[in-house]
Amino acid sequence: MRGLTFAYPLQPSEPALRGVTLDIEAGECTAIVGQSGCGKSTIVSLLLGLYNPSPRRRGTATFRFGDLPYSEFEMQSLRSSMSYVPQSPFIFPPSIADNIAYGLAADDAVSSDDRLARITLAARAVNMHDFIASLPQGYDTVVGDGGLTLSGGQAQRLCIARALVRRPRLLVMDEPTSALDAKNAAAVRQIISDLVRGESSLCHDVAAPAKGRAIASEGAGMAIIVVLEDGVKVEEGRSVQELEQASGPFSRLVSGGVWMESDTGNR
Repeated sequence: MRGLTFAYPLQPSEPALRGVTLDIEAGECTAIVGQSGCGKSTIVSLLLGLYNPSPRRRGTATFRFGDLPYSEFEMQSLRSSMSYVPQSPFIFPPSIADNIAYGLAADDAVSSDDRLARITLAARAVNMHDFIASLPQGYDTVVGDGGLTLSGGQAQRLCIARALVRRPRLLVMDEPTSALDAKNAAAVRQIISDLVRGESSLCHDVAAPAKGRAIASEGAGMAIIVVLEDGVKVEEGRSVQELEQASGPFSRLVSGGVWMESDTGNR
């Protein structure tokens, strides 16, 4: 996106984003951070195609996917190549396997064996395979209403596995740890960090065919960290240390306790 200004239809005079320029490169992970209401979720909504980006002026493309301007992109095709992890996990009533398999694209024809292999790889990537395998019915265990009750951390891991099984080219996570306690939040952040560093089995197997991109509205171990304030990009850096040493907006987030902390020592 280049100089993107966006206002929600019901508040046209109050831009949620103002002149934001942001590149999300293939093979990199971008963390967008800032206080509540700064514009993080607005960017997520635009990436998911929930709103059309407001043009800066007629004939100027300010929002592109690859080489194509937003107006020329077929939204169904775009959405079939991306996955989304929401703030609050949602679990369907069927089995664990079905919950993960819901992430497969509608046009992704796979055999039963391939389906199970991809489900298992996704579960391994989020460190749930051993837990699932220990259950009497394994991946056929029913969860949700009338079934096994998962903890908040387990439910969020299952949602991440559902997102990863698709082999997305674009993975979007909107504050995936905001509803978790400190221990489970740290575990989920470690999963994200492992994916970023390529240490997850999924990075070598499930996601191998596509060189993907990831974007999160919070994160540790990201390649690029973008700081938003009141809809404006105010800072960008390649590491937490770089931004802390700059003593700018990110440093103020850290000192104010807004930035997350984890048991791994990353912030």
